[in-house]
Amino acid sequence: MVDKGLEVSSSSDHRHGACSNPEMLTVMAAIANAILYEELELARSQSEETSRLKQQLLNKVSHEFRTPLNGMIGFLKLILDGMADDPEDQMEFVQEAHNSALRLLNHIEDFLDLAKLQAGEMTIELSSIHLDELLQDVEKFTRSKAEEKGLEYSISAPPTRDEAIVVGNYQGLLQVMLNLVGNAIKFTHEGEITIRGQAIAQKYAVLGREYPGFVKLIISDTGIGVALDKQNKLFEAFYKVDGSNTSRYEGTGIGLTISQGLMESMGCQIDFFSMGEGLGSTVTLTVPLQQLPILIKD
Repeated sequence: MVDKGLEVSSSSDHRHGACSNPEMLTVMAAIANAILYEELELARSQSEETSRLKQQLLNKVSHEFRTPLNGMIGFLKLILDGMADDPEDQMEFVQEAHNSALRLLNHIEDFLDLAKLQAGEMTIELSSIHLDELLQDVEKFTRSKAEEKGLEYSISAPPTRDEAIVVGNYQGLLQVMLNLVGNAIKFTHEGEITIRGQAIAQKYAVLGREYPGFVKLIISDTGIGVALDKQNKLFEAFYKVDGSNTSRYEGTGIGLTISQGLMESMGCQIDFFSMGEGLGSTVTLTVPLQQLPILIKD
């Protein structure tokens, strides 16, 4: 006589997928362990990468702050130790210490700007900007630096019959221009720096508003250039072409990041291009025109 209770129980176990096969249980346990191990490895890898990036950031910040700070301390110590009896020597040491202090202040301001941009706390007010005035200020602060290196320097506004007036933030655009022209001078050892404007009569829509045209501000140099495979990383914070904290070129590696953030906040655009190492570079800023000037055709 067959026990019907046992028969029903067996049928129920089979129907609901209960597994009493030891080999199958072993396989399922192995799969579960493999998945868990993979998740743990991923979490560990992400934690290590986060720690590595934090340490890398700390190293870069420390290096960029220590360099001018050590310069200040060194020159002031020479004065305190009586190593500069001549008033002219003392003045030279004080001037060098002052220059180091300014470099340190610039680094601090750069890091504060970057923090504000990344936190979305940078306040940008747009207004009308006379392009001639902006370019005059750029020339005032950069021409002498280029000529000190024996570089040819030229700067020109767009060829128009009346003045070009763009829309943006004056201090923001000036900061970006000074940074870009400063980079061009820094990375160029011979040749020329060229800054030119080009007005384009083509509608330009940005930040919910349409403008009658835009200006391209083109900054070109005959400097060291950048390899094609490295150009997409140039706007990353702290990136340097040689990948070194102790690069021969002074700088924090965040100037382009800040410039891009400022331009985007103003509804403007920044583009970089180089044919390759040793072939110079060109950076183009696109800024909306408040009104379309009378263009002079070539």
